[in-house]
Amino acid sequence: MTREEFEKLEADFYDTRHVEELSHDSIEDAVEELIDVNCERDCDVSKVIRDCGPLAVTAYRRGEVEAKWIVREVGILGDLLAEHWAEEYGGNPDGDDPEAAPEAATAILAAVRAFVAAQKVYPCHAVGEYTYSVEEIETMMREYRADWFEAAR
Repeated sequence: MTREEFEKLEADFYDTRHVEELSHDSIEDAVEELIDVNCERDCDVSKVIRDCGPLAVTAYRRGEVEAKWIVREVGILGDLLAEHWAEEYGGNPDGDDPEAAPEAATAILAAVRAFVAAQKVYPCHAVGEYTYSVEEIETMMREYRADWFEAAR
């Protein structure tokens, strides 16, 4: 994968260390964090970059809720509602469980979709990786964290 292709990926997070909790929402943030943890006060940032590089950055995208999961949950909720109805308000002498009307299934589907839309999917999957050269990292950090290079840390 080329750098251009990597930087055009639709990704939610980036990381350089394959951690369990992803938090960097840009390539620069991920690279900055790795350089920063390896750089003490008054350090030579260029030397730290040379020591860390080349550096592989992985792009991650949040997973998506599958349509079959939504359909399954609609069925579960419909069955649960019918069961609770039968327990509380039923009394059909034949013992048949009530069936949800099609309108109810449509309303349950809308409710499940609204619920899903209001949530964040936390599991992520890698969508690409690019290894930045020492030179690319230094150029990136000189633009992103110019203050590191202006004075001794």
